[in-house]
Amino acid sequence: MGYLVSTPFRTMLIAGVAVCVLLGVAFLIWWHYALPISLHRAHAELRQQGIDSRWEDVQERELSSLEDREWADRIYNAINTVTATDEAHFLLTWHPEMDVDIDVARKHYAQLDHEVIAFIDEELRQWHHRGLAPLLRRTTSDYETSLYGEYGEVPRREWARLCVQRARLSLNKSERAKALLSATHLLSLREEPSVRRLLVDNSIASEVINYFIQSSELWDDYGEKLLASFEDWCHLEEWQPYFASAILYDLRTKTEALAQYQFSDISFTEAIQIRLGAGSYLHNSADLLMAFSSQYETKRFLLLAMQNFYFRPNGHAGWWRQWHAMLRDQWFASSERALRIWVTIGLKCEVLRHQMDHGPWPEDPWATPGQGLRRYPEEGPLERVWSVGPDGIDDGGDRDSDDIDLRWPAASWLSY
Repeated sequence: MGYLVSTPFRTMLIAGVAVCVLLGVAFLIWWHYALPISLHRAHAELRQQGIDSRWEDVQERELSSLEDREWADRIYNAINTVTATDEAHFLLTWHPEMDVDIDVARKHYAQLDHEVIAFIDEELRQWHHRGLAPLLRRTTSDYETSLYGEYGEVPRREWARLCVQRARLSLNKSERAKALLSATHLLSLREEPSVRRLLVDNSIASEVINYFIQSSELWDDYGEKLLASFEDWCHLEEWQPYFASAILYDLRTKTEALAQYQFSDISFTEAIQIRLGAGSYLHNSADLLMAFSSQYETKRFLLLAMQNFYFRPNGHAGWWRQWHAMLRDQWFASSERALRIWVTIGLKCEVLRHQMDHGPWPEDPWATPGQGLRRYPEEGPLERVWSVGPDGIDDGGDRDSDDIDLRWPAASWLSY
């Protein structure tokens, strides 16, 4: 006689299977519709606040003139012509710490096309003096372009690096200063801002200022001119609107990417995280955008606004709140980093100006108002400079703490 399943047990089994099927169907419906519904609701709410959070909502806008766009592309193409050579490739990967004789590096430098280099220097100088606004090239964006870069990001980085190598290898002080100025003039050639492009510009400025810090023999003759070329880029009133525009650009681009995600290309955990956090990300982006669209008088207030946003507590509701915050924390880490590095570069310029006896010792924007950057030693030749960092506590510049070490003097090949 076979085993017989009792009626109550069979009923419970069927009910359990039915519940599992219903839960599975409900999960599939949520999986399919949760993200588009969440994005649609968030976009509608942001539209009511006057924020066009999708590229399709952007009204027709006037692009930069064809003449200016072609001018910028000519400069980029000329840079690519120089950096595509074997000699340039060697110089872009060489630094004085390597076991390579500097005369070998100078031979590679001599073989570069110096006529094209002179052309690029002059074109960038003219662009810098015209002071053109950021280039607007398109009315829409695509995530692949923003993620992998376009419109000069690679040639910009390589040109800045090559300019520092030119300065390092030139025997003439005026040629060294000219090379550094060419890299700083590149900061005036601004594409439409994204946080990624801000980080590229930060790396350009870091390369130049870190090398110039080491080159005290250039300070007397070229110090003021070089620091003046940084002035607009370091100026709060110039940079803050550019940063706000970058936040809006990333908001539109990344939400466009969310709507087009192929979830077969990401893990199940990431897919869940996106569904739970997409709406929250849009609202947090809008909050950050509104905060940085306000007028601030000092970098201190700008840093405080970012700190209050980026370190916004996730609450105590357990995993639900934490998962909502994951997307924000991942995507906004680059915004916080871009702001922090920009402020740090500005502080280096102020310290350098002080060292050249042209300015006061800079105030620490992360410390209590009125407190200056920390230095060692207190008197005599400067060896170390640091900020107390976001927590406001001086840990002696320890790199394992949140103190911000300005790396003084810094090797120019070090990057943040």
